[in-house]
Amino acid sequence: MKLKEFLSDNLPLGKGSVKIPIEGYIQNYRKRYNTLKDEKAFKFEAYRTGIHGRVFAHVKVPSETLDRFYYDVLLEIDSNPTAISLRDCDVKFFSNCPSFVYTYAYVLYHTGTEETDSKGSKKKSSSGLMIDMLKGKIPKDRLLVPGTEEKLGDDVLGNPPQSRNPHMIAMLDKSVYYAIFYLLDEVPLRYIVNTRRFRSENQILDSVEDFDTLMLKRKQEERREKAKKESKQKEREKEVKVVKRGNTMQAVRVTKPTKPTAAKRVAPTRAANSRSVHKIKGT
Repeated sequence: MKLKEFLSDNLPLGKGSVKIPIEGYIQNYRKRYNTLKDEKAFKFEAYRTGIHGRVFAHVKVPSETLDRFYYDVLLEIDSNPTAISLRDCDVKFFSNCPSFVYTYAYVLYHTGTEETDSKGSKKKSSSGLMIDMLKGKIPKDRLLVPGTEEKLGDDVLGNPPQSRNPHMIAMLDKSVYYAIFYLLDEVPLRYIVNTRRFRSENQILDSVEDFDTLMLKRKQEERREKAKKESKQKEREKEVKVVKRGNTMQAVRVTKPTKPTAAKRVAPTRAANSRSVHKIKGT
């Protein structure tokens, strides 16, 4: 499926079906991406499995809430000679960000342009982006990057997101949109499709963190940052107490009454001496 369909103002649910207005949805993510890019660094690598093999763009998307934490976004890109931009390419998606895993991974795993019937024969999908609810019908050409299933686990791909995505709409989460914006803004398409960084499929998948493992690391980082914030808060409270104590002591020194000054003894003056009273002799 062409990437530009996920970037348009309206997302089609299938051929001839209604379209979902997503313009505001994308604009919100674009604003958040711009803020995130100004504050934190993205990381990027392009891989190819062979001279005429599969092409991948691997973007490390920084967390919006944690300081030193990244999510792996993997895009498999199938370009054609007439493609001018990444928007013109057929793209498959993967992310180990929870918003992708719990909301869209299951749907993209079951959604594609081809389906396989019970006899193993290919047939064209008529459902477009909408999921085929029949069990055992996983499209070979699904929108989830093939091979990334092992990074998610059966509990994710075997259970529909009934509460988070009850209508089974194949959309993209914030981490994938952030990666797309980064590629569109910072990386020319020719750099990706002409890459000479050859890796096997296993090597590429090994560069992507397993979801369960990443979530354990996330909890550790959350605890570390929480402890760091608590330590800083205690230091600030300690500094405030020291300042208050200093101000109190200063106030006491200023208002403390002083001892009265003893009166100085003044020596009698000559005038006073001249007025001394003498005994009067009798006559």
